[in-house]
Amino acid sequence: MKNKTNKYFFHFYLHISIIYIIYLYYYNIISYIYKVMMYSLVGAPFYDERYQCYKKIIRINKFPTGALKQIVKRVRSPRLSHFDVYNNNCGNGCNSNTFNPQCIFVVCNPNAPNHFLTVDELPDLMTFLVNNGYKIDTSITKMLMKSNVKPSNDLICYISD
Repeated sequence: MKNKTNKYFFHFYLHISIIYIIYLYYYNIISYIYKVMMYSLVGAPFYDERYQCYKKIIRINKFPTGALKQIVKRVRSPRLSHFDVYNNNCGNGCNSNTFNPQCIFVVCNPNAPNHFLTVDELPDLMTFLVNNGYKIDTSITKMLMKSNVKPSNDLICYISD
């Protein structure tokens, strides 16, 4: 009788273990497939040294994945005063995602990749985002606009890929 009970528990334990392993396998696959990255887009003043004027450009909080990474550049942040000393090194180029307060991620014009996108060109960016499968998350954007916690710059929206 004891041998049958041990055999029963062994088979029960084996089945539970197999079910758990299958669950973990599918959970990891589904988590990988549905991994969502959120990005914030903000309008921020930027001093254009070439034309010696301020522009309100569109910044993104981190280097993105997908098609958006083609139009995002990592650049040196403009100095806030003449006394600030920054070096020109922003890490390992555009693809580096390491934190460096002297550098920012700027969205470039999809039709002119060497020009920073300004808030006046926002429809071009929205067209690019929608055409490349990004989602504009209006619920989170509205929630933050109404809350007491305000972003430091002018929030345009949150997007996800």
